[in-house]
Amino acid sequence: MSYELDSNILLRMAQVTHPMHAEATQATTALLRRGETVHIIPQNLHEFWSVATREIQFNGIGLSVIEAQAELARL
Repeated sequence: MSYELDSNILLRMAQVTHPMHAEATQATTALLRRGETVHIIPQNLHEFWSVATREIQFNGIGLSVIEAQAELARL
């Protein structure tokens, strides 16, 4: 089966202090270990960038451009 990683999953995996970080990471890891196909589409990357680089007080996670680029490269 094929799965698409929603931008919320990507964001939680990038926020190690978020309460849902472990669950998002474990779920994704489980899919990959089972040999499932996991997709990240351009829209999810755009949404990730928008939230990741937005300031925390405006409902973002406050990553710098360099940090967000590194996270996208990791994904």
